Amino acid sequence: MIIYQVVDEENNLVSEHSQRDTALHSAEDWTVWYEDHYYHVEEVTFQEAHESLG
Repeated sequence: MIIYQVVDEENNLVSEHSQRDTALHSAEDWTVWYEDHYYHVEEVTFQEAHESLG
């Protein structure tokens, strides 16, 4: 499972999304709304518990 996290320039988590495009748009919105900060998307992969047991 992949989660896309929107983080600021200090890597503080702002939001999480399941779709990359939504995360990218969110990061763009945050950057426009708060011009003194920069927001970007980090991709995080989670392994489900039942997947690791298989």
